[in-house]
Amino acid sequence: PTLKSCQAENKDNDRVRLTGEAHSLLGAYPFDILVEHDRNPSRFHSHWQGDSGDGQQLKGSWTVTPHGSGQTLLVYVSHTEIKGYPDWVVVNALLSRQPKVMQAVADELDRRSKP
Repeated sequence: PTLKSCQAENKDNDRVRLTGEAHSLLGAYPFDILVEHDRNPSRFHSHWQGDSGDGQQLKGSWTVTPHGSGQTLLVYVSHTEIKGYPDWVVVNALLSRQPKVMQAVADELDRRSKP
């Protein structure tokens, strides 16, 4: 829900380049990130790093691990720097949109679990 556009280019089985435009309370910003996936039986970890021409720095990850009987733990970490804004402003803008992001993840998982 935070992306205005996104194009994916598969680099190989474990890497995808994502480009597009994200939006927040601070405006719309282009992004160009390389997402790498680490898979093993006990967890799935995706991490990314990238930037845009206007001084935006992006870094983050998703880690998915089993958590109890029939449950999964999702840990999402994100760090974004936007030229011209103090870190606390960027952090608060990102936190304000996280409920929508997590709801979108839950909706997608629910959709995929139905035959």
